[in-house]
Amino acid sequence: MPKEVIIIKEENDQENKTVEAWGSLTGICEAYKSFQYHTIKKIPYPFKHKGYEFKKIKYNSKHK
Repeated sequence: MPKEVIIIKEENDQENKTVEAWGSLTGICEAYKSFQYHTIKKIPYPFKHKGYEFKKIKYNSKHK
């Protein structure tokens, strides 16, 4: 069970219509071929990349 999940959303999506939760960065990179795992794995969270915002949150916890 993951301790954290990765949340990604499009930067220009101000209404948060499309927010995705992923258990691994490799899974995101397999689904989004424009993301290169070896490039983005070194970037500290939260970060923006190719029009998407990435952040980590704790699994099964209340968030503001």
